[in-house]
Amino acid sequence: MNKLRSKKLFALLIAISSVIIVAGVILYALFGFNNAQDKPEAKCIDVSYGTTVVNGEAGKDGAFLEENVEKILKDSGLSYGKTRFENGALTSNDLNASGQQITVRYTFSAKTADEKLETAVTAIEAFVDAQAEVEGSPISDGVESVAWHALENLALKKAAWRGAIAITVGAVVALAYVAIRFGVSCGVAGLVVAVHDALFTAAFFALTRIPVFGFAPLLYASIAAFASVAVWTALCIKIRSTAKEQAGIAADALADGAIASSWKYVLFIAAALAAVVAVTGLVAAAGTRALVLPALVGCLVPVYSSLFVGPQVFVPIRKAFDKKRASKKGGYVRKKKKAELEAEE
Repeated sequence: MNKLRSKKLFALLIAISSVIIVAGVILYALFGFNNAQDKPEAKCIDVSYGTTVVNGEAGKDGAFLEENVEKILKDSGLSYGKTRFENGALTSNDLNASGQQITVRYTFSAKTADEKLETAVTAIEAFVDAQAEVEGSPISDGVESVAWHALENLALKKAAWRGAIAITVGAVVALAYVAIRFGVSCGVAGLVVAVHDALFTAAFFALTRIPVFGFAPLLYASIAAFASVAVWTALCIKIRSTAKEQAGIAADALADGAIASSWKYVLFIAAALAAVVAVTGLVAAAGTRALVLPALVGCLVPVYSSLFVGPQVFVPIRKAFDKKRASKKGGYVRKKKKAELEAEE
């Protein structure tokens, strides 16, 4: 297994990683990620109002409002589709009356100019304000809002962003545990591996131009960082147990032994994480599936980094700590010997 840590192979792999990461950074700076999944299919104007139903008959305020909104839209040269949503019951003091919150969505082509929509919204708001001053107008005070927006996957964006933050925090906490439990050399190597995997994963999506949702590459990068810490921990467990069993073992032999005895566990952990992601993606809805399945990249990259990059980083750090420890021990022995000689004199 020491072939996995050969200097030539390490140099080749670092060169490949560097090319992918640098190329990914350049493409991201020029074009960003391919957020084709986030491309809005339409734009819309939402008109929300409250209407009262008395003895089974709806009030005239909603119908009057909708008729005039549609007239304003047509006068503005906007072609639309119409959808109604019932948002929930409203309270009423009249035992024979009940209220309903209604939202009417007018949908337009994604190519519709924003200026046209803003102008239409302003006209609708002006109409509502004017009607409020007209005595006997069927429009009540129940109009809640009039707004336009693009139909985007905002919920998925928020979920991806919050998930990325949560997973990154988990990875940082796990790295702190690794450093405390298995030593600073393991912690530093784990940090290098996690950063490498996060950058590599994000660069992969920038380079391959795979369609993703907004913020999703950050989520995949955080998953890669967390997975790399989990996989690296399997090697650290073996490193620690071997160091206890064989006191004074060289850093090179320590790393080689950890790889030889733990590579199956590394593959198992990565496969388990990938299986969880795959199953989640397959049973999820189509939109969610497009968010989940690309995370497989973040689960598989840590196999490469933990077996090839992590041990190479760990060895020189461990050697430096061993050398420092040996020098301190040697200094202590020399001082003790000098004290014994002085006592004999």
